[in-house]
Amino acid sequence: MTDARGALGPRFSEVLGRDAGLLGSKPIVAAVSGGMDSVVLLHLLRSGLRNSGIALHVVHVDHGLRLGSEADARWVSGLCRAWGLPLHQTQVAVVGGSEEAARNARYTAIEKVRRAVGASWVALGHHADDQAETVLHRIVRGTGIEGLAAMAQFREPGIWRPLLSFSRDELEAYATENGLAWRTDPTNTDLSFARNAIRHVVIPALESGVSSGARRALVHLASLSGEESEAWVAAMPILLAQVGIEREDGKVSLSIRALQNFAPPLRAKVLRSLARGLGVSLDRVGTRVATEFTSSGLSGQEVSVTGGLLVRRELDRLVVALGSEREEDIPLVISNQSSGSGTVRLSGQTLRVDWGVGEDDAGAGTRITVRDPRFPLTLRARQDGDRIQLAYGSKKLKKLFLEARIPEPKRRAVPVLVDADGRVLWIVGLAESALPASNEAAASLEIGIIDANAD
Repeated sequence: MTDARGALGPRFSEVLGRDAGLLGSKPIVAAVSGGMDSVVLLHLLRSGLRNSGIALHVVHVDHGLRLGSEADARWVSGLCRAWGLPLHQTQVAVVGGSEEAARNARYTAIEKVRRAVGASWVALGHHADDQAETVLHRIVRGTGIEGLAAMAQFREPGIWRPLLSFSRDELEAYATENGLAWRTDPTNTDLSFARNAIRHVVIPALESGVSSGARRALVHLASLSGEESEAWVAAMPILLAQVGIEREDGKVSLSIRALQNFAPPLRAKVLRSLARGLGVSLDRVGTRVATEFTSSGLSGQEVSVTGGLLVRRELDRLVVALGSEREEDIPLVISNQSSGSGTVRLSGQTLRVDWGVGEDDAGAGTRITVRDPRFPLTLRARQDGDRIQLAYGSKKLKKLFLEARIPEPKRRAVPVLVDADGRVLWIVGLAESALPASNEAAASLEIGIIDANAD
C-alpha cells in the first residue's frame, strides 16, 4: 500500500543520507516498544546502517501501567536476539499514571541509555499520522503558531524522528511486505485517552465528513507553522534592535515612538517576546491590554497584565517590568558546611530552612542531599534563564513550571537552590538536578524545608 512516491525502503535511505551530517558516526539508539511503528523503524535502521560503521542499540521501556507489559519486554528481547542487536531494558515508575507522566518517565529512561552507550541520537518511531494527531490535539487546546509546529525531526537532547514523512499505512505495508511481526497494545483503543479519541473518532469523522485529506492537511499545517516559527525567531532580534531595547534586572525598556511605527499585531509579537524574556507568558487578554496601552498610555501611567507584569510609560520609553513583589524577596545564603537554620521569603511567603551534615540536622520536611556542595548555596526565586540539568538533559525552569501547571503568580514562591556557580541544584517540591558530584568522597549537606507557614 505504498503511494506514488515509491517504496518506503529506498525513501528511508534518502532520509538517512539527508540526515547523515547531523547523525555523525556515534552509535544510534532505537526506542522500541514492540509496536508496529517501532519494529518497522528498527528494521529500517538495521538495514540502512548495516555497512555504515554506526553501531545500533535498542532501548525498551516498561512503564508497568498495564497487565501484560512484561510480555512485550520478553518479545522485544527475543527480537533483538534474533536480529543480533544489543538491548537495554528498563522499568520505570509512573507517578499519577497520566499520558504526560508516562512520556516524561520514558524520555528520562531512554536518555540515560543514550548517554551510557555514547550515542548522539535516540530514534523514535513517530510518523506522519502521529504528527497530524498532535497538531489537532494542540488546536483544540488553543495553541499558537509554535504549538502548531508540533514534533520536530530533531530536537535536543538527542531526539531524532526519521519517520515523520511516512504514513501509518505505508509503515504497515512495509511490515507486511517484509514479514515483520509486532505487538499490539490493547490500551491503544481506549477512548478515555485523548490521543486515542482523536485517532479513532475525530480524524476519521473529519476525513469522511469534511475532507478526505484531513491527515495530510494537518501534517502540512505543522510544516508551515514550523517555518513560520523559525522565521519569527530569526526576525525578532531585528525588530528589537529597531525599537532600541535596553535591559536591566527584571525589566526592559524600548522607544515608544519606534514601537508605535509597528502595526498593532507586530507590537503584540514584540511585547510577548519581551514578556517571555522576563519569564511571563502573556495570554490573549494580557496581550490586548498591553498592546492598546502602547497607543493610549501617557507618561507616568502603567497597567498590570498577565502574571503581575507591569507595562508603564516613562517619557519617551515604554517599560515592561516584573511587579513590585520581586523587590520583597529575601533569599537565604548557606555559606559553609556548618549546621544552621534560617528563613527564605519569596512572594510574601516565609519558609523555614534547616541544614547540616547529618539527616537529623535537616528537619523532617521536604529535603535534599547536596553532595560535594560548592559554597555559598543560595535559596531564591527563579531567575530569567535558569535551567536545571535533569537525567534526560538541560531544561528551562519555566518549562518545568508549565508542565507542572503551576500558575505564573505562584512560581516566584517556589524556592530554587543554586550553588556558587549559579547551577540549579533543586526546585523545591518539583525537581532535583542530575549533576554528578565532582568528588563523591566529599561531605554532603542535608537541607530541609520544615515549615511553609512561618511568620
